[in-house]
Amino acid sequence: RDLHGSKFHYQWVHSTRAQNGVLVNGVGQRPHSTAPDGRIVDFMAATNFDYVAGDATPAYEGRLTRALRRVVFVKPDLIVLLDELAAPQPSTFQFMLHGYSAFTVDPSNDTLTLERPLAGLRAHYLSPTPLQHRQWDGFDPKPKKEFPNQWHVESGTTDKRTELAMLTVLATHRHGAAKELRTERIESPDAVGLRLMLGETTCDIAF
Repeated sequence: RDLHGSKFHYQWVHSTRAQNGVLVNGVGQRPHSTAPDGRIVDFMAATNFDYVAGDATPAYEGRLTRALRRVVFVKPDLIVLLDELAAPQPSTFQFMLHGYSAFTVDPSNDTLTLERPLAGLRAHYLSPTPLQHRQWDGFDPKPKKEFPNQWHVESGTTDKRTELAMLTVLATHRHGAAKELRTERIESPDAVGLRLMLGETTCDIAF
């Protein structure tokens, strides 16, 4: 990292925008704070999958009345996120992803692809509302010493709403060994989930 206490350290590294996190109207969580603003609300470890849920609502300082991230790790190479968000007034929501090289962005399918020398990532957003994707590289403010460049993708809702349940699929693979991935969002009156097909494997996940 850059020098402790530098503008890059406090204004970029400590910001939600610099993490794989969620922004509300372009604003993230309370920056550079020692307050215990997050907690683990559920956890399960199993043979084929692990599950954890975290509540970060207080960290948004009133901009959200619910900020729950549920994570399912389907072993060995698949991660499914559900971000349950609620705001006191109609808002837009932005989801950040970062990489050490440029993503290939397919806005028609809300997918991002990142290929690196040893491994790769495919990210699928299964959104109930249209998304807009924006990619750039570099840092603001810039570090004072040499630092590996990063590319950043902000995928955000285009309409304002008070609630959003965003599903994100992150599929990893060794370089040159990507399997075909297909996803379908499924909703019912009391649940949201998806059906995904990774290679020859079909999996249903419901929250």
